[in-house]
This record gives sequence, C-alpha cells and structure tokens, in this order.
Amino acid sequence: MSSIVSLLNKLPINIVIYRYVNNDFIFIDLNKMAEKTEKLTKSDIIGKPLTKIFPKVKEFGLFELLVKVHDTGVEEELDISFYEDERVNSWRHNTVNRLENGDILVAYTDMRRQKDVKQNISESKEYQTCTT
Repeated sequence: MSSIVSLLNKLPINIVIYRYVNNDFIFIDLNKMAEKTEKLTKSDIIGKPLTKIFPKVKEFGLFELLVKVHDTGVEEELDISFYEDERVNSWRHNTVNRLENGDILVAYTDMRRQKDVKQNISESKEYQTCTT
C-alpha cells in the first residue's frame, strides 16, 4: 500500500488509507501532506482507529460515508464541512474510494485558507458598502 501513497506524496492533497476492522477504520497509511495537515506522524496513527484519532468523525459525517463506500464500492464525496475536536479544527472536502483490496482511500483538502479568503472578501465588501 505504501507504494501508492509514495506516488501521491508530491501532490498538494491529503491522502489517507484505512482498513475496516472491528466496526472502525484503522489507519493503514497516509502521505506527507496529510501528516503536515494533521500535525501527526505516521508512527502517531498507523494501526490506530479513526475514532480514537478523530473522536468527532461520526458527528462530522465522514464515518458513515466510509462505511457506505466500504459496503458499495461506489465513490462518494463529503462536501465542504467543518470538523472540530479538542485537537484540530478545519474546513474539509473529502472524496472517498474503495481500493481493489477493500481498503478505503480518502483524498481530502483542508479548505481553511479558501474559507478565510472568502470571509475576508465578504467583510471587505461589507466595509466598502458601509463607507460609500
């Protein structure tokens, strides 16, 4: 599996691979971008359950989507949504796919910068409207 991730290490997108075990998803691998985004190393999370690392993943809606893709094999997306727990918070867009071996590959983008830019533009327009 790591050969797939090593090919994706140079892309500016987060890649995580999970395996469905005991009603949870276990971290199998992740690329360097995901390590940077999550401020975690592979050794911090490989082999650990998703719900332990991201305790609010079920409320976020991603866990249910992972189960659905695992069961159907059909690609799904979780549109831009806000994830927050005690350790991390950010806007995310997730695309979920099942690999041939049954593992789940999630490609996601941290949308925080885009959201910040939109907010700043909106505030700037409001300010300009108020001053004219």
